[in-house]
Amino acid sequence: MESTLNILKEFGIDDKDLVFVTDNAIAMKSAFKNKIWMGCSSHNLNLVQKHAFKDLNGILEPIKLLLHHAKELVTWSKRSKDVAELKTTLKQCIEVRWDSRYNMLQSISDNYLSLKELIRKKPTGKVAEHLQYIPEDILKKLLFLLEPLKTTRISLCQEKEATIHLVLPAKMFLLEFYGEMSTDEAWEAELKKRIRIQLKQYLLIHQLHQFALLLLPSHRGMNKIVTAAEREDLIEKLILVIGPDTPVSTSETQESRTCSSRNILASFRDASASNSAGLGEVRRYMAAFFNEEQQDLAPSKFWHTQKHVFPKLAAYANHLFSIPATNLSSERNFNYASLTISDRRSRLEPLTVDKLLFLRANC
Repeated sequence: MESTLNILKEFGIDDKDLVFVTDNAIAMKSAFKNKIWMGCSSHNLNLVQKHAFKDLNGILEPIKLLLHHAKELVTWSKRSKDVAELKTTLKQCIEVRWDSRYNMLQSISDNYLSLKELIRKKPTGKVAEHLQYIPEDILKKLLFLLEPLKTTRISLCQEKEATIHLVLPAKMFLLEFYGEMSTDEAWEAELKKRIRIQLKQYLLIHQLHQFALLLLPSHRGMNKIVTAAEREDLIEKLILVIGPDTPVSTSETQESRTCSSRNILASFRDASASNSAGLGEVRRYMAAFFNEEQQDLAPSKFWHTQKHVFPKLAAYANHLFSIPATNLSSERNFNYASLTISDRRSRLEPLTVDKLLFLRANC
């Protein structure tokens, strides 16, 4: 840890400005206990699934059997010549691999007709033995329940776009999606309940996630997410973080005064005539009007257009939206670094390796 921070200091990066995003491993939490730390949302969603599918007994016994025989069916496919008759490959479920449970079940669903045809040819074969515990209707319902966890994780893993503002609404969406419905079968209701419990425990919301949503102009009202009192409390906390306003520079003021004849009277306007007069940047931003085109801009582009209007808030927003929701990008770079160094390239100069990794991460 210290060696990493020392390297960053060589580039003028102070560790007090850093936010570390890692998985929830105890060693990671311990390493960053005195730093600003957030859990990786992708790892957290994987933990939600992992714990929701533990000890599937009672009402969930059919799901336990379905998953067991699905895994056995995939194992059979890896060593049977009959696999050539399947439309696509059956995929394995590996607990540490993201979405692998969903991918396994989807691969079986995609091949369901082909598997039924194999049963017709070999009524007493392994396919018949396993597929009887994988009824198609339950398989499809289970896929329907798992799909939002996968699509949400993918949306949080974008490497070229801001994602931190998506974490809070993603959690609210998932909690709503997994709400119990009167039409649910008993096993569906139980599984939804388990997922809701795990979402609340593992997909944790940091104050920075809340700030990010507040600084998204289209969602600054935070409707259906927090109460009015909670929103006001969040605004006050953001004001403390931002600090007092920065005066607009003379050149910028002069430019704004010469842009329009209406500004001739601006210096003499009664302060009571403007709702935003005397307000700090955060309050002015919350009260400002932004058209639909502005609200549809990516966060970084929006705040670039507002840097002269809300200079301190824009600077903070740029820092905030550079924080990823997941650490997937860095994990990919670590894997690529290992391959680059070990794949018969050990004689490369360290600087050359650095350049290769930089190009890959930014191309």
